[in-house]
Amino acid sequence: MFALAVAALGWSARARAGAGMVQGLVMAAVGFAAIGAIAYRLSAGGAPNAPSVGIVGFMALAVNLYCAYRLARFTRGDSSMRAIWLSSRNDAILNILTVVAAGVIYLTHSGWPDIVVGGLIAAINLWAAGEVLLTASKEIVRHSPSVRP
Repeated sequence: MFALAVAALGWSARARAGAGMVQGLVMAAVGFAAIGAIAYRLSAGGAPNAPSVGIVGFMALAVNLYCAYRLARFTRGDSSMRAIWLSSRNDAILNILTVVAAGVIYLTHSGWPDIVVGGLIAAINLWAAGEVLLTASKEIVRHSPSVRP
């Protein structure tokens, strides 16, 4: 998604709004994938490997905090830039929750922290997707040529 946002910088406002739509759909796909992962965890049972979850979560947190920091000036940009900032910010928040969940999984040997964080991942990504898709659709309409009979 970051590459699409960078590529879209030089595009027209309407094309950037189209890129925002794509980014919003990707966020929604991540949200629905999290729901699928929850369903799998509920059916398969067990708990994930806590150290692996914690290490990956911590490494991802470092990357996403850096990206969110660098992109903070785009919090009020067009839908494409807002999408990439929201994605980095949301990922950093969810990485923190993932690291915490790994600790709780390690202590309790329960898969429930993984399921709870998965639910938060789904909810946050679907909320952000809705925001970006709504903004992008308004931008597309605003930047579309008027059709006159």
